[in-house]
Amino acid sequence: MNRIVLGIVLAGITPYGLLGQSVASRLEFEVASVKLTDPRSSGPIGVFTGPGGRLTIRQYSLKMLICKAYTVRESDVSGGQRWMESTTFDIDAKASAAFDTAGMSSSNPKAPPSSGMLTMLQSLLADRFGLKVHWEEQQRPVFALVEAKGGAKLRVAQDPGGDPWWEFSAGVVGARNRSIPWLTEQLARITHHSVLDQTGLRGTYDFVLSWDEDEIEETMPRGDGNGSSRSSLFTALQEQLGLRLAAQKGPVRVLVIDEAAKPSAN
Repeated sequence: MNRIVLGIVLAGITPYGLLGQSVASRLEFEVASVKLTDPRSSGPIGVFTGPGGRLTIRQYSLKMLICKAYTVRESDVSGGQRWMESTTFDIDAKASAAFDTAGMSSSNPKAPPSSGMLTMLQSLLADRFGLKVHWEEQQRPVFALVEAKGGAKLRVAQDPGGDPWWEFSAGVVGARNRSIPWLTEQLARITHHSVLDQTGLRGTYDFVLSWDEDEIEETMPRGDGNGSSRSSLFTALQEQLGLRLAAQKGPVRVLVIDEAAKPSAN
C-alpha cells in the first residue's frame, strides 16, 4: 500500500513585519515566468519550492492556482469560465533577496510554499491573469460532524504533549495527538464538502479510520438532514469512531472570481 504523508499549509498571513515593509506595500516575486504547459510534457504535476526563494509550478490550471494561492478547496471557489479548469500553465518565480534572507523560503523542494510565497502568488495571478476575487459567506449544503448514538469511541491521546502525527493512504487516515477540528478538515477534503464540528469534543485523540475509498459518492448532501450521499465512509465513522456526518445547510466562506483573463506575455 502506497502511503503519502501530508502536511497542512497555513496561508493568508502576509509577513510585512519580517520584511520591514508597510501594510500598504505589495508583496510580489522579483521575477516570474508564466507559460502554457507544453502538451508533450511528461514531467511531474505539482508545486515545488527551491533555494533562493524559488517557486516552480507545473501543469496547474488557473482554478488550481487560485486554490493554492488562497488555500481554499475547489468546491468553495465560485464563478469563472471553463478554460480556467481545462487550460494548464507552468510557472517559474523567484522571490527578492530581502524575502530570501528573511528566512522564509525553503531549500527543501518537498516543503510547501510559505505564507509569504502564497501571498506573492496572489499578486502574480492579479498581474498576469488580471484576477479579481472577493470573499463572501453563502448558505450551502454542508456536513455537520456529531456524536453517533452511543457516543464517541475516540481514544484520548496517550501523549498529549507530544508532536502531532498523521498519515494518509488509500482509504485510511491514521492520526496521533490530533483534534476534532483537524479531523473535520480531513473529512472536508475527502468528501469535497465543508464539514462543521458540532461534536463539542475537546482535546486531542489517537485514532485510525479506514473505509472503502472506491465507494465514496460525491453527491451533494441535501439541506433537509436526509443526505443522499451514502458510502462506507459514513459507516466507518460511526462504527470505528462513534461519529456521524449529518447533512444540513450552513455558512460557507466562498471565494468568488470576479474577473480573469488568459495571461499576458512574459
